[in-house]
Amino acid sequence: MEIAQTTLIDRMDAKRQVSLTIYSKDGQLHIKASGYGDNCSQDGEGYPIVIEVFDNELTHIISLEGAKEDKRIDEEDATEQQRRDEKHGLYPEREDIAN
Repeated sequence: MEIAQTTLIDRMDAKRQVSLTIYSKDGQLHIKASGYGDNCSQDGEGYPIVIEVFDNELTHIISLEGAKEDKRIDEEDATEQQRRDEKHGLYPEREDIAN
């Protein structure tokens, strides 16, 4: 089911625009960009970006035309709880987080 349409405008060249359509399908969000596809679909049919909950983690899948495989990105390090825990020094074993 289509839930939204919008147009992205290039911040460096306003003449360059890409139309996006966002669909809800099988409990996932599928983002379709006009003129862009994924590595498994016919022209005009692919969804290069999918957002889903997979194995109890929020992830998004990037599937670019010509890529050999999809890239799954785990967003669990981006949760608000993770940010609050890091801010309060609850991860002393991680050197990249200032306590």
